[in-house]
Amino acid sequence: MDVSDLIALVERHYRLNDCPYASVFPSQMRRLVAELGGLEARALTWEGIEAYKARRLGAGAARGTVNRELSGVRRGYRIAIEAGLLRRMPRIGFLRPGRPRSGFVYPGDFRRLCRYLPGPIRDVAEFAYWTGWRRGEILALGWRAVRGGWCWCWGKNGDEKRAPIRGHLEAILRRREAARSGAHVFHRDGRPIRCFRRVWLTACRKARLEGVVFHDLRRSFVRNCIRSGVDRDVAKKLSGHKTDSVFSRYNIINEADLENAARRLFLLEDAEELGVG
Repeated sequence: MDVSDLIALVERHYRLNDCPYASVFPSQMRRLVAELGGLEARALTWEGIEAYKARRLGAGAARGTVNRELSGVRRGYRIAIEAGLLRRMPRIGFLRPGRPRSGFVYPGDFRRLCRYLPGPIRDVAEFAYWTGWRRGEILALGWRAVRGGWCWCWGKNGDEKRAPIRGHLEAILRRREAARSGAHVFHRDGRPIRCFRRVWLTACRKARLEGVVFHDLRRSFVRNCIRSGVDRDVAKKLSGHKTDSVFSRYNIINEADLENAARRLFLLEDAEELGVG
Protein backbone atom coordinates (compact mmCIF):
# COMPACT_ATOMS: atom_id res chain seq x y z
CA MET A 1 0.00 0.00 0.00
CA ASP A 2 1.42 3.37 -1.01
CA VAL A 3 0.46 6.93 -0.12
CA SER A 4 -1.82 7.28 -3.16
CA ASP A 5 -3.81 4.29 -1.84
CA LEU A 6 -4.30 6.16 1.44
CA ILE A 7 -5.72 9.15 -0.44
CA ALA A 8 -8.01 6.80 -2.40
CA LEU A 9 -9.34 5.41 0.90
CA VAL A 10 -10.25 8.91 2.05
CA GLU A 11 -11.90 9.75 -1.26
CA ARG A 12 -14.01 6.59 -1.09
CA HIS A 13 -14.95 7.35 2.53
CA TYR A 14 -16.09 10.85 1.54
CA ARG A 15 -18.17 9.59 -1.36
CA LEU A 16 -19.85 6.82 0.63
CA ASN A 17 -20.81 9.33 3.31
CA ASP A 18 -21.94 12.07 0.89
CA CYS A 19 -19.29 14.43 2.22
CA PRO A 20 -19.49 17.82 0.48
CA TYR A 21 -15.73 17.71 -0.12
CA ALA A 22 -15.81 14.49 -2.12
CA SER A 23 -15.86 16.33 -5.44
CA VAL A 24 -12.94 18.66 -4.68
CA PHE A 25 -10.79 16.38 -2.50
CA PRO A 26 -8.84 14.81 -5.43
CA SER A 27 -7.80 18.21 -6.77
CA GLN A 28 -6.79 19.36 -3.27
CA MET A 29 -4.52 16.35 -2.90
CA ARG A 30 -3.08 16.38 -6.44
CA ARG A 31 0.23 17.96 -5.46
CA LEU A 32 0.79 15.63 -2.51
CA VAL A 33 0.01 12.57 -4.64
CA ALA A 34 2.38 13.80 -7.35
CA GLU A 35 5.24 14.08 -4.87
CA LEU A 36 4.57 11.31 -2.36
CA GLY A 37 1.98 9.08 -4.00
CA GLY A 38 4.37 6.35 -5.13
CA LEU A 39 6.02 6.03 -1.71
CA GLU A 40 5.18 3.01 0.43
CA ALA A 41 2.90 4.11 3.28
CA ARG A 42 5.11 2.26 5.76
CA ALA A 43 8.17 4.08 4.43
CA LEU A 44 6.88 7.63 4.97
CA THR A 45 8.66 9.13 7.97
CA TRP A 46 8.49 12.27 10.06
CA GLU A 47 11.60 13.50 8.25
CA GLY A 48 9.97 12.92 4.89
CA ILE A 49 6.89 14.87 5.92
CA GLU A 50 8.99 17.76 7.23
CA ALA A 51 10.89 17.84 3.93
CA TYR A 52 7.58 17.91 2.04
CA LYS A 53 6.43 20.89 4.11
CA ALA A 54 9.62 22.77 3.32
CA ARG A 55 9.33 22.09 -0.42
CA ARG A 56 5.70 23.21 -0.56
CA LEU A 57 6.35 26.41 1.38
CA GLY A 58 9.39 27.09 -0.77
CA ALA A 59 7.17 26.76 -3.86
CA GLY A 60 4.83 29.44 -2.48
CA ALA A 61 2.03 27.27 -1.12
CA ALA A 62 -0.03 28.75 1.70
CA ARG A 63 0.29 27.19 5.14
CA GLY A 64 -3.40 26.36 5.16
CA THR A 65 -3.04 24.54 1.84
CA VAL A 66 -0.16 22.42 3.15
CA ASN A 67 -2.08 21.65 6.35
CA ARG A 68 -5.08 20.55 4.31
CA GLU A 69 -2.89 18.16 2.32
CA LEU A 70 -1.34 16.75 5.50
CA SER A 71 -4.79 16.36 7.04
CA GLY A 72 -5.87 14.28 4.04
CA VAL A 73 -2.96 11.85 4.27
CA ARG A 74 -3.34 11.58 8.06
CA ARG A 75 -7.01 10.67 7.64
CA GLY A 76 -5.94 8.02 5.12
CA TYR A 77 -3.60 6.46 7.67
CA ARG A 78 -6.34 6.38 10.29
CA ILE A 79 -8.78 4.67 7.93
CA ALA A 80 -6.12 2.12 6.95
CA ILE A 81 -5.30 1.39 10.61
CA GLU A 82 -8.98 0.97 11.50
CA ALA A 83 -9.35 -1.44 8.56
CA GLY A 84 -6.31 -3.46 9.70
CA LEU A 85 -4.30 -2.56 6.60
CA LEU A 86 -1.58 -0.80 8.59
CA ARG A 87 -0.41 -0.94 12.17
CA ARG A 88 0.93 2.56 12.70
CA MET A 89 1.37 5.95 11.12
CA PRO A 90 4.20 8.50 11.21
CA ARG A 91 3.85 11.59 13.36
CA ILE A 92 2.26 14.26 11.18
CA GLY A 93 2.48 17.74 12.66
CA PHE A 94 0.73 20.74 11.16
CA LEU A 95 2.25 24.08 10.34
CA ARG A 96 1.41 27.02 12.53
CA PRO A 97 -1.40 28.79 10.70
CA GLY A 98 -0.71 32.17 9.21
CA ARG A 99 -2.69 35.29 9.93
CA PRO A 100 -6.35 34.71 9.00
CA ARG A 101 -7.37 36.26 5.70
CA SER A 102 -9.61 39.31 5.88
CA GLY A 103 -10.59 39.71 2.26
CA PHE A 104 -14.11 40.46 1.09
CA VAL A 105 -15.71 41.79 -2.08
CA TYR A 106 -17.96 44.84 -2.35
CA PRO A 107 -21.21 44.26 -4.32
CA GLY A 108 -20.11 46.47 -7.22
CA ASP A 109 -16.75 44.72 -7.48
CA PHE A 110 -18.48 41.35 -7.36
CA ARG A 111 -20.80 42.27 -10.23
CA ARG A 112 -17.78 43.34 -12.27
CA LEU A 113 -15.99 40.09 -11.49
CA CYS A 114 -18.99 38.04 -12.59
CA ARG A 115 -18.88 39.62 -16.04
CA TYR A 116 -15.59 37.84 -16.68
CA LEU A 117 -16.61 34.41 -15.36
CA PRO A 118 -18.04 31.78 -17.74
CA GLY A 119 -21.68 30.85 -17.10
CA PRO A 120 -21.34 27.75 -14.87
CA ILE A 121 -18.56 29.26 -12.75
CA ARG A 122 -20.41 32.57 -12.49
CA ASP A 123 -23.39 30.68 -11.06
CA VAL A 124 -21.12 28.95 -8.53
CA ALA A 125 -19.67 32.31 -7.47
CA GLU A 126 -23.09 33.96 -7.19
CA PHE A 127 -24.39 31.05 -5.14
CA ALA A 128 -21.42 31.47 -2.78
CA TYR A 129 -21.90 35.22 -2.52
CA TRP A 130 -25.58 34.94 -1.59
CA THR A 131 -25.41 31.89 0.70
CA GLY A 132 -21.96 31.91 2.32
CA TRP A 133 -21.56 28.22 1.49
CA ARG A 134 -18.09 26.77 1.03
CA ARG A 135 -16.86 25.80 -2.42
CA GLY A 136 -16.99 22.07 -1.69
CA GLU A 137 -20.56 22.31 -0.42
CA ILE A 138 -21.65 24.13 -3.56
CA LEU A 139 -19.90 21.86 -6.05
CA ALA A 140 -21.37 18.78 -4.33
CA LEU A 141 -24.93 20.14 -4.41
CA GLY A 142 -27.27 17.70 -6.15
CA TRP A 143 -30.81 18.20 -7.37
CA ARG A 144 -32.10 15.81 -4.73
CA ALA A 145 -31.04 18.40 -2.13
CA VAL A 146 -33.09 21.16 -3.80
CA ARG A 147 -36.66 20.77 -2.66
CA GLY A 148 -39.46 22.48 -0.79
CA GLY A 149 -38.08 25.95 -1.43
CA TRP A 150 -34.71 25.14 0.16
CA CYS A 151 -31.21 23.99 -0.76
CA TRP A 152 -29.54 21.93 1.92
CA CYS A 153 -26.24 20.20 2.59
CA TRP A 154 -24.16 18.80 5.42
CA GLY A 155 -21.68 21.44 6.50
CA LYS A 156 -18.05 21.11 7.50
CA ASN A 157 -19.03 20.69 11.16
CA GLY A 158 -21.49 17.90 10.42
CA ASP A 159 -24.57 20.10 10.85
CA GLU A 160 -27.35 20.41 8.32
CA LYS A 161 -27.21 23.72 6.48
CA ARG A 162 -30.13 25.23 4.56
CA ALA A 163 -30.48 28.17 2.19
CA PRO A 164 -33.92 29.54 1.27
CA ILE A 165 -34.52 29.69 -2.48
CA ARG A 166 -35.46 33.35 -2.85
CA GLY A 167 -34.36 36.28 -4.99
CA HIS A 168 -30.88 35.75 -6.37
CA LEU A 169 -30.85 32.04 -5.54
CA GLU A 170 -34.13 31.53 -7.36
CA ALA A 171 -32.68 33.13 -10.49
CA ILE A 172 -29.49 31.04 -10.24
CA LEU A 173 -31.43 27.79 -9.91
CA ARG A 174 -33.68 28.67 -12.84
CA ARG A 175 -30.56 29.00 -14.98
CA ARG A 176 -29.18 25.73 -13.67
CA GLU A 177 -32.52 23.99 -14.30
CA ALA A 178 -32.44 25.17 -17.91
CA ALA A 179 -28.94 23.70 -18.26
CA ARG A 180 -29.71 20.58 -16.20
CA SER A 181 -27.61 17.53 -17.07
CA GLY A 182 -27.14 14.79 -14.53
CA ALA A 183 -27.35 14.84 -10.74
CA HIS A 184 -25.19 17.89 -10.00
CA VAL A 185 -26.68 21.37 -9.94
CA PHE A 186 -23.39 22.92 -11.02
CA HIS A 187 -21.56 21.28 -13.89
CA ARG A 188 -19.66 21.98 -17.09
CA ASP A 189 -21.07 20.17 -20.11
CA GLY A 190 -22.61 17.56 -17.85
CA ARG A 191 -19.42 16.87 -15.91
CA PRO A 192 -19.06 17.83 -12.21
CA ILE A 193 -16.93 20.91 -11.61
CA ARG A 194 -13.79 20.07 -9.66
CA CYS A 195 -11.35 22.91 -10.16
CA PHE A 196 -11.61 26.37 -11.76
CA ARG A 197 -8.54 28.08 -10.36
CA ARG A 198 -7.22 29.26 -13.73
CA VAL A 199 -10.60 30.65 -14.79
CA TRP A 200 -10.94 32.43 -11.45
CA LEU A 201 -7.49 34.03 -11.60
CA THR A 202 -8.10 35.23 -15.16
CA ALA A 203 -11.43 36.82 -14.21
CA CYS A 204 -9.89 38.53 -11.15
CA ARG A 205 -7.11 39.96 -13.29
CA LYS A 206 -9.56 41.31 -15.89
CA ALA A 207 -11.75 42.79 -13.15
CA ARG A 208 -8.70 44.38 -11.49
CA LEU A 209 -9.30 42.36 -8.34
CA GLU A 210 -6.00 40.49 -8.09
CA GLY A 211 -5.58 38.75 -4.77
CA VAL A 212 -9.27 37.94 -4.30
CA VAL A 213 -9.81 34.25 -3.52
CA PHE A 214 -13.03 32.31 -3.78
CA HIS A 215 -13.37 31.96 -0.01
CA ASP A 216 -13.57 35.76 0.23
CA LEU A 217 -17.14 35.38 -1.05
CA ARG A 218 -18.02 33.56 2.17
CA ARG A 219 -16.59 36.41 4.22
CA SER A 220 -18.52 38.85 2.04
CA PHE A 221 -21.78 37.02 2.81
CA VAL A 222 -21.25 37.28 6.57
CA ARG A 223 -20.28 40.94 6.32
CA ASN A 224 -23.30 41.75 4.14
CA CYS A 225 -25.66 39.92 6.51
CA ILE A 226 -24.56 41.91 9.55
CA ARG A 227 -24.63 45.24 7.69
CA SER A 228 -28.10 44.43 6.37
CA GLY A 229 -29.42 44.05 9.92
CA VAL A 230 -29.71 40.25 9.94
CA ASP A 231 -29.68 38.89 13.48
CA ARG A 232 -26.25 37.55 14.39
CA ASP A 233 -27.52 34.10 15.39
CA VAL A 234 -29.53 33.82 12.17
CA ALA A 235 -26.46 34.81 10.13
CA LYS A 236 -24.40 32.15 11.94
CA LYS A 237 -27.04 29.54 11.17
CA LEU A 238 -27.09 30.47 7.49
CA SER A 239 -23.30 30.48 7.13
CA GLY A 240 -22.80 27.36 9.23
CA HIS A 241 -20.42 28.86 11.79
CA LYS A 242 -20.65 27.18 15.17
CA THR A 243 -18.58 29.56 17.32
CA ASP A 244 -18.65 33.31 17.82
CA SER A 245 -14.87 33.53 17.56
CA VAL A 246 -14.70 32.12 14.03
CA PHE A 247 -17.83 33.99 12.95
CA SER A 248 -16.29 37.27 14.13
CA ARG A 249 -13.25 36.65 11.94
CA TYR A 250 -15.57 36.54 8.95
CA ASN A 251 -17.39 39.74 9.91
CA ILE A 252 -14.66 41.89 8.39
CA ILE A 253 -14.30 45.47 9.62
CA ASN A 254 -12.34 47.84 7.40
CA GLU A 255 -11.30 51.49 7.55
CA ALA A 256 -14.59 52.67 6.05
CA ASP A 257 -16.49 51.00 8.91
CA LEU A 258 -14.28 52.75 11.46
CA GLU A 259 -14.78 56.10 9.72
CA ASN A 260 -18.56 55.61 9.70
CA ALA A 261 -18.49 54.80 13.42
CA ALA A 262 -16.51 57.96 14.15
CA ARG A 263 -18.90 60.03 12.03
CA ARG A 264 -21.88 58.70 13.98
CA LEU A 265 -20.19 59.60 17.26
CA PHE A 266 -19.59 63.15 16.05
CA LEU A 267 -23.23 63.43 14.95
CA LEU A 268 -24.35 62.15 18.36
CA GLU A 269 -22.12 64.70 20.11
CA ASP A 270 -23.52 67.53 17.94
CA ALA A 271 -27.08 66.41 18.66
CA GLU A 272 -26.49 66.40 22.42
CA GLU A 273 -25.00 69.90 22.30
CA LEU A 274 -28.08 71.11 20.47
CA GLY A 275 -30.35 69.40 22.97
CA VAL A 276 -31.75 67.00 20.37
CA GLY A 277 -32.81 63.58 21.58
